[in-house]
Amino acid sequence: MKLLKGKAFFFKSIVIHLFLMAVIAIISISFWEDSFYNILTKNLSKDISKNSSISLIMIDDKSTDTYRWPWARELYGEIIDYLNKYTNAKVIVFDSVITSLDKYNPPESDNYFFKTVKNTPKYIGGFMAQLPKYENKLQGDLYDDFFENKFKLNIENLRSDAKLEKDSVYRSLMQMPKDYFNALKYTGAVNLNTNYNGYLYDSPDLIYYDNNYYPSLALRTYLFINNTDKLTLNDKFITVDKTRLKIPVKTIMKIYLIK
Repeated sequence: MKLLKGKAFFFKSIVIHLFLMAVIAIISISFWEDSFYNILTKNLSKDISKNSSISLIMIDDKSTDTYRWPWARELYGEIIDYLNKYTNAKVIVFDSVITSLDKYNPPESDNYFFKTVKNTPKYIGGFMAQLPKYENKLQGDLYDDFFENKFKLNIENLRSDAKLEKDSVYRSLMQMPKDYFNALKYTGAVNLNTNYNGYLYDSPDLIYYDNNYYPSLALRTYLFINNTDKLTLNDKFITVDKTRLKIPVKTIMKIYLIK
C-alpha cells in the first residue's frame, strides 16, 4: 500500500513539475519573444537601406542646432522646392502628419509650404487614423466624407470574412488644416503598431476605417510610382493589379486589437 502511495506521489510530482515547466516556458516566451526577434532581425536581416534609388532627408541634431525646433513650415517648402528644381525625383514622400497651422511663425510660412505642396504633383504626405472618437461628431463625419471622396482607392474586395472590418479599432482621423488638405493630392497612413516593450512590430499596408481601406504611406508611394490605384483584396493577398505585386494579407490583420 505504501508502495502504491509512493508511486502515486511520484507520478503526481512529475505531472506538477511538467505543468510548472510548461507555464514558465510560456511566460518566458511571451516575455522574451519580441526582444529575441528584435535581436535576430537587427543582426541577421539583409540591409536594404542603401538602395541607390532612394534618398533619405532627415532632420538630425545638427539641423535643429542650426534652425530652432520646431522648424518653420517654409523650410519644408524650400526642401520640396529644391527637389523639384534640381533633382529628378520621381516622388517626394513626407512622413509627417500636419494637423495644425504653424503657431510660431507668420502665416506666410504656412502659405509658402501649402503652395509648394499644391504645385508638386509628385508629393505624398502622411495621415493618421486614431482610436478616440471625434469630439465633434458632425464635423468629424464631414471630414471623413471629404477624405473618402479625395483619397479612397479603387479596391475590389473579394474577402469572404468581414469580421476584421467590423472589429477595426480606428474611430477618427487626425484632421489636416483646410489649406493643406486642399493642396494635398496623395496621402498614406503612417500608423505603426508597437507592443508593450516599445518595439515596432507592424506597419500595416492597408488600414480599415469608416467602411474604406486606405494604403500605408509606403504602399501609396508604390502605387504612385506605378501609376495605378487599383488593388484586389482577398483572404490571402493584397494584389496590385497592374504589376501583380502580392502582399500577404496578414499585414492587414495585425492592426486589429483584442478588446
